[in-house]
This record gives sequence, C-alpha cells and structure tokens, in this order.
Amino acid sequence: MPHCQVSVVIPAYNSEEWLEPTLRSVQQQSLTPESIEVILVDNGSVDNGLRLAENILSAGRSPFEIIRLAHNGGPSYARNIGWRRARAPWIQFLDSDDLLLPEKLEHQLRFAANASSTTAVIYSEWQNYVFNGEWTPAPPVKDPNLDSDLIGNLLETDHFISTGSQIFRRAWLEHVGGFDENCWLIEDVHLSLRLAMAGGAFLRARAGRPLFYYRKRGHSSLSGSRRADFLNGCVRNYQLAENYWRQQGLLSEARARFLLSGYEGLLHNLIEADPAGFDSLLAHLRLLKPDWEPLYDRRIRLLSSMIGYRHAAQLAVLYRRCKTIVNKRRLK
Repeated sequence: MPHCQVSVVIPAYNSEEWLEPTLRSVQQQSLTPESIEVILVDNGSVDNGLRLAENILSAGRSPFEIIRLAHNGGPSYARNIGWRRARAPWIQFLDSDDLLLPEKLEHQLRFAANASSTTAVIYSEWQNYVFNGEWTPAPPVKDPNLDSDLIGNLLETDHFISTGSQIFRRAWLEHVGGFDENCWLIEDVHLSLRLAMAGGAFLRARAGRPLFYYRKRGHSSLSGSRRADFLNGCVRNYQLAENYWRQQGLLSEARARFLLSGYEGLLHNLIEADPAGFDSLLAHLRLLKPDWEPLYDRRIRLLSSMIGYRHAAQLAVLYRRCKTIVNKRRLK
C-alpha cells in the first residue's frame, strides 16, 4: 500500500448506534480513498457494530482491517493495538461516535509535508456536536493556540485539543510507547504531555473553520458516568507535569501557583465525588505549599480556619444539596 498517507484508528465498544456516520465521515474525506487506511479495533462489543462496520467499509475503496478483541481493555489499549498495526506515517485517532469534516485529513497533511521531524502532533480547530432535536454544531469553535509554555497549555481547559482534531506522527508514538494503557480517562492529555516532555512539537494547522466534531453524549459518555475517575485522571496529569518540572528544575513560583490553582479546583469537586481522592490530593497539596488555604470562597476559607478544610468542604457539599432540594420544591 505505497500511497497510504494516514491511518485512521477507531476504537469501538457497543457503538452500533453511532458508528455509521463516523465511518461515512472517513469515506467522505477529500483525499483519494487509497491514501487512507482504516483500522477498527472492537473492544469486546456484544452488539452488531462489527457487522455494520464490515458492510460499510467493504463498500468503500479504502483499505481496512477490523480487529476484534476478546474483552474491553479500555480506549488506550485499543488505540495502541490499532496504531501499532497501522502502516501510514501519520495516525488519526477517531472515536466511534465522532466526525471528521471532509477536508480534515487533506488540510493537516499539507502541513505535515513541510513539518520538521520534531513535529509530533498537528492540530486544528474543532467543535462540540450536540443533540437538540437533531445533531448540530454547538458554538464556539475551539481554536487552541499553544505557546512556548506547552506543558502548562496542555493542562488548561481553554487550550484543550480533542483527540480527533489532531494527527500524530507514528514515529513519535513509537518513541513514547503510545497511550498509557492504565489510563481510561483523560488519556489523550496524558499522551500529549508525555510527547511534549519528550521534546515533540505541536504544529497548529489553522483552517479558519472546524475540521472535527466531538459528539457530546452527556452522562452516557465515559467522563460523564465516571466522575471520580475523570477527576483523578486530571490529578494524575497535573502531577505528571509537576514531577517533570521538578526534575528539570523548572518549577518556578508561577508554575507552583498554576498547579495550586488547578489542584484547588479539583479538590472542590473531589470532596463529593471521591473523598479518598480528596484526602490524597489535599495531602499532596500541603506538601507543595504547607501554609495553603482555599482561595475560591471567602466563607470556606473562614470556616476552614476553624474546623479544617475537609470538614468545611463537606459542609459546603451538604449546603449545596439542601439548596438544590429547596429549589426543586419551590418549582413544584
């Protein structure tokens, strides 16, 4: 397959309901079909998604392979299986419910043709796709612009680069070993951080329009249904950055403040979602700044000085729950 330029790796798990538009979005790319290889990795599904995928892909002209796994090893495991089987120099990871816009791959490969060998990732604008009676793009268009503080940028919500809005150089995936298969959530940010720490560059291929749609399915999504795991995944990524900055002698006061701000936001949510995770992060935060006190709420800060932050945070959770109950009764 000498002309294959990009391999599209699609992990799928019980995705029959969503899979057809995703595969069609690959087949509708402006590149020649022979330029695109499709590798679908089924993560132990029990629906008819595999049969559907084979029918759709067989009717197209792009080479494809369907790999069936005996059990669900998580998205990182499936993606690693896929990209290691891939033959193209660039890898497009695409979740089984998301969509590529028709010129996505051609646009980014134009940038790839002139990219330095240090370029690990090429990224472009993207947009959420939501259901309001029908599936439609939801503003705003996400247009990340990473600067010289690459690792800090990758941790910031405003700079979040959805996995499908990127293409990855296969050589750099090999260099860092791909995804960490212990990570089931926020694994994409974890990979990006490791690529950046290894010296990989991120190239912005601005298009002036979204090239990728991320379909938001609310609480049916992995991050929505497993909030504690999601939050602890965020903690893991912050600590990965912290450890790197420490080891490189780069943990400045500004970066320490950045970490403290991120940790505090996660603490605020962990007290309700995962008390044990809250305790672990609070202990870590105290090591980073022994005299730390909460900044986000003056009342919590005052209460913390009297009964400790953990108890103050628990009371805040109880207060929010009571307020929600009262508001619901008022609406009846």
